Amino acid sequence: MKKLLFSIALLFAITVAHAQCNTPNEVIAASVSGNSATITWNAVPEASSYTVRLITEANQPNFSDEDIIGTATTNSITFTNELEIGTTYYATVKAHCNNGQSSDWSPLNFSQFTTVSQNDLFTDAISLPVYSGVGAISDFERETNIKNASPSSTTLIGAESCFPNNNDIWFKFTATSDELMAIIQNEPNTNLVVNATVYKSDSGNLTFLSCYNSRENKIANLIPGDLYYLRIVRIWNNVLNADLNVKCYLAEIPSNDICVNAIALPIASTPSLDDENTLNGYIVGAQEQSTFAGGCGMLQNVFYKFTATNANHRLKLSENCFGLDVKLISGGCDAPVLISCAVNSTDIIFPGLTIGNEYLLSFGRVNPIDCINFEFKLNLTIAQVPANDLCENAEMIAITGPMEAAVPVFPQTGFATFTDFTTTCYPNLRDVWYKVNSEYLNLFVNCVAINTSILLSNYKIQFFSGTCTNLTEITCVQVGQNLPVTLPNTGIYYIRISTTSPLNTADILQLEIKYAATCQTAEQLCTSSSIEPYIFQNVTDTPGSGQMACLFTTPNPVYYFLKIGTAGDLNVQILQNSAFDQNGNPVGYNMDVDFVAWGPFDSPESCGAIVAGGCTPT
Repeated sequence: MKKLLFSIALLFAITVAHAQCNTPNEVIAASVSGNSATITWNAVPEASSYTVRLITEANQPNFSDEDIIGTATTNSITFTNELEIGTTYYATVKAHCNNGQSSDWSPLNFSQFTTVSQNDLFTDAISLPVYSGVGAISDFERETNIKNASPSSTTLIGAESCFPNNNDIWFKFTATSDELMAIIQNEPNTNLVVNATVYKSDSGNLTFLSCYNSRENKIANLIPGDLYYLRIVRIWNNVLNADLNVKCYLAEIPSNDICVNAIALPIASTPSLDDENTLNGYIVGAQEQSTFAGGCGMLQNVFYKFTATNANHRLKLSENCFGLDVKLISGGCDAPVLISCAVNSTDIIFPGLTIGNEYLLSFGRVNPIDCINFEFKLNLTIAQVPANDLCENAEMIAITGPMEAAVPVFPQTGFATFTDFTTTCYPNLRDVWYKVNSEYLNLFVNCVAINTSILLSNYKIQFFSGTCTNLTEITCVQVGQNLPVTLPNTGIYYIRISTTSPLNTADILQLEIKYAATCQTAEQLCTSSSIEPYIFQNVTDTPGSGQMACLFTTPNPVYYFLKIGTAGDLNVQILQNSAFDQNGNPVGYNMDVDFVAWGPFDSPESCGAIVAGGCTPT
């Protein structure tokens, strides 16, 4: 029997299960502070490393380039000084296993945490330096966040403390004086009330001193050299989602908040706040002395003094958020006499000072709470006021004829001062003065703008007769073109140009005065010939005289008289053209010209005999 040998091949598939890299779970944040936190999670077997990502919005997996990322080889990682104070984060972890696989990101369900304020704990109190008027207040400000602060225990703050069981943050300072101002402001919610408590530190124990609920707080009864703590309390439950940043600084009470301690203000060489003689001042904590010397009202005052080296001085102040009123005072601290008061100004002229006399400057704060930084710069120089700033120094103006080229002047009112006199028109404005010696009764005044930004409505012009000590107003109008002025007599007249434009405005005006073309101002017309024609510039911008004889309009009139020595015919050719050559030939374009002739008369003084009524044109 033969045996059969079978060879059986068994085919089968073998599935190999690769080891998975599991997703980490139970992600927890611990030891959370203002800018640090430790993240832990359950370890994943076979994991060689982990990537941890902190995100600020629960929108996984839409990660941001601004996410905070760290790596670890164990199931724990600490982010040190990498987090933002008072910020909510979500932590998610991905495992990287030895087999080359990586897990999914862990879910965000229970990984949320929020960093606390940097100075949330008494032991983490931020040191506050004290501003004493040297340097910039901004260098002394300290800013932190109170959004996620926690309440301090009553054991620490004491039963008598104000505002218990409220979230709080801590500052500390060493007193430099027996009184200090604490300026506290919440940003951006500047209308929120800030509450604070001050403690004295006794060998690590806190002794309650006082409570405050204002942005500006005068802390009294301090002992210079001793350590104190400032607790700022959050009770704004209606703004839970606000950033609630808090700015704080301490300042000494200004030494010059009383007149006898006025600080000497040097005279600077240039009107620049960068000049070496520019001073830094501050006003926070100063006493309120609104009645000192009278004048404009002020919340708080500080004092400076200077000796006048010129009849006119200029004071420049830095722009500020709280506003300053400035009083100029003579007579000293015992018998103060108010000279002037500038309200919320940053560029001021003090005119009419007596050289060698000492003057006081009282700076008063206008706005009580709009800002936190109550410092300013002040610069005092000699004011370069116009030479004709006073009536006594009025500049003479030449009056020209209708067909003559006017001699313009350019009023400069940028640093002009006020003239204190009674007038029915535009009193108490900055002004400059001119004068004319007029032989004519009818004048035309042109006052036009040179630079296009000028507002002519800001400028007024007045004519006065008399003397600077006894002026009589003749006319007062807004500046413009072809302003007619009728004078009662010939002689000296004073002209005042005043402005409501801001101090130091770079306005440029041009002022011209001509006498009006009338029969009384007629000029003699010289004879001419075709070889030597009589050529003259016509008058322009002169108001007409209305209907004159058969001419219904008389724009830009001019008058001449002609003496006739021999009886006979008179042939007159009048040609008006835009241009002539040197031989009298018209080379431009012809223009219409009308004329009226009267006569004969015995003398040029016969204007009263002219009949302006109708006539028959010829």
